[in-house]
Amino acid sequence: MGVTRSAKGVGKDSRYCLKVVPVSSAHTEIIETILAMASQYRASHLVATNEDFIVLLNEHRSRLESSLQLLFPPREIFELALHKDQTIRIAEASGIPVPRTVVIRGIDDLPKCKDLRFPLVLKPAHGDIRSALKFRALYIHSYQQLQYEVTKVQAVGEYPLIQEYWNGSGIGVEVLMSHDVPVMLFQHKRLHEYPITGGASVYCESMPLHSRLAGYSIELLRAMRWDGVAMVEFKFDENTGEAALIEVNGRFWGSLPLALHAGADFPYALYATSLGRAASKFAFKRTVRCRTLAGDTKWLLATLRQEKSSKLRAVATYLAAFRPSVRYFIWAADDPTPAVFQFLRRLGSVISKVWRFPFPALLKRMSQKVEPVRAQNSFREGPLH
Repeated sequence: MGVTRSAKGVGKDSRYCLKVVPVSSAHTEIIETILAMASQYRASHLVATNEDFIVLLNEHRSRLESSLQLLFPPREIFELALHKDQTIRIAEASGIPVPRTVVIRGIDDLPKCKDLRFPLVLKPAHGDIRSALKFRALYIHSYQQLQYEVTKVQAVGEYPLIQEYWNGSGIGVEVLMSHDVPVMLFQHKRLHEYPITGGASVYCESMPLHSRLAGYSIELLRAMRWDGVAMVEFKFDENTGEAALIEVNGRFWGSLPLALHAGADFPYALYATSLGRAASKFAFKRTVRCRTLAGDTKWLLATLRQEKSSKLRAVATYLAAFRPSVRYFIWAADDPTPAVFQFLRRLGSVISKVWRFPFPALLKRMSQKVEPVRAQNSFREGPLH
């Protein structure tokens, strides 16, 4: 069961979802709703997968902990991952390589960037200013462009991090830490990202642990006093063997389904360790590939729009991913409804824009009709965790 402030999520369509309770943006109402549901369903644990929501819940942590065990770090630790400048500071102190980074407090600090190697990447220093800056990553190719872009964000009151661009493959090392001990580790490589200049993984594959990257990840999380799950993201240059830390996602990551398909059940392991149980040792099986069809399609279209891209190769790679062995982020044979309704929503959005047909409203009524059956089938007596 869960609470949500958005009707766009696919979790509510799952046959395993007992109940979804929409709430307003009022913080007190959200906390009251969670506590009421915990009492009604005898819930014992609370997990959150959204950074903004974790920040909100941490503001009321003492009250929530009177009824629930929270499966995410407290505010002072979580913010070490949320604020990229703090993550970089800890990594540098731990001897973990990072791209050359400059933190500026105003326009007058820009001369500090003159000896950086272009291209540069501008990134929000933390999630609180991402929407205000209106970008997740902005690529800069000259000092004049840097001056122009930084001047544009003066009104925000905070400035982005300025980093040298690091060439290489995106590698994620996922770790479950429990009392300073790495309980489960998993590693994946990003095959396709959207946006294509560097963004979320839309097609990825599992891979054996790289001992050096795994060591960096454990050392960094120990320095942060981390307890719980996190994904430590690197850029890895396969030609030189050099790597650099990009960021730490202090929550369940978007490509979690890949780990699950490969046999690394992080959600259950997190729950088990919270009870003091030993999580089962994860043995790497074989290379597993996983994609989100909508995101991979966006990757294809964006790649085809690039003048210098190999269009034939992009199409061939996209089509090859339809082989039966490739898994999907959302689609599951025993629970197809989330994937089906996501497809219908996206199709309906296109239909509505082109023909102005109220497809989303029709789809919402369809979803509401199947919900009572789904809730009844998935209800189980006893404590709900």
